[in-house]
Amino acid sequence: MKIKIAIDVGERGVRCVELSNAESLTVEICGNHNRAVEEWIEAYMAGREAPLPPLDMRQFKTAHTERVCMALKEVVRGQTVTYQGLAERIGSPKGARSV
Repeated sequence: MKIKIAIDVGERGVRCVELSNAESLTVEICGNHNRAVEEWIEAYMAGREAPLPPLDMRQFKTAHTERVCMALKEVVRGQTVTYQGLAERIGSPKGARSV
């Protein structure tokens, strides 16, 4: 099984990333073509570390959602984190179901 990665890029950065099953590995960048996003994908697929491109923070409707997203950005490639661990990282130790 391969994967399709669809990335929606706005003026302020990445708005959405969708992963789905596909016949082959494909990467599709929608919206504003952003070289930083393209370079990050190339580095990631080659197994190299690269900083994440900017995220468009306007999409987050609550401060909680924004904290969750920012905490997810801190997860190192290859590291796993549980919902409980993520909730603790954002200072909401009883909030595992909300992350």
